[in-house]
Amino acid sequence: MQRNLKTCLGLLLAVLLSSCGAINRARGPVQTSAAGAERRHAGPAFAFTHRETWQVTEQPGTEAGEHSVQIQGPGGFFVELRSLQRTAHQEGLPHQVAKALKQAYPNLESKPLQREIGRHDAVGLSFTYVTPERRLNGWVVSRRHGDSELCVLAQWPEGAARPHAEALEDLLVSVEWPREARQTATAP
Repeated sequence: MQRNLKTCLGLLLAVLLSSCGAINRARGPVQTSAAGAERRHAGPAFAFTHRETWQVTEQPGTEAGEHSVQIQGPGGFFVELRSLQRTAHQEGLPHQVAKALKQAYPNLESKPLQREIGRHDAVGLSFTYVTPERRLNGWVVSRRHGDSELCVLAQWPEGAARPHAEALEDLLVSVEWPREARQTATAP
């Protein structure tokens, strides 16, 4: 429970920092690349395709089985992929993140959401909330595999989603969770 709370707080901190502009303050207005050039990121925990204009930062977790990748795009666009070990009785991470956001932003509105991560079903919540500077939209979804959970959080200022929507969908479809691939590869 303590580890799960720490993970939830880490995701919440990432949301709060991106919502107040601390992460993307110098990025300027939303811009799209006419060529739409992409790069393949292949780290120790995740592999995925992303726009070359997006900044990717990878961090190992503090606990075994935890890993995080943060992706920042122009205009305050933010995505985080996080893998973690889960316990049998924990509430889903998307609901924990929504509860924490609701405490920070009482005007948060959320609704159930189903998406795909790497061509596998994932469940979570879409959300909208208002900060003193702007209105933010996003979602948090997760999918489980064995004793692990992969959680994806995406957030953007209102109006900034349209230029990134297709690239975000491409990223989600392209996600490979190498831990899963290694487990499959060793099966008879």
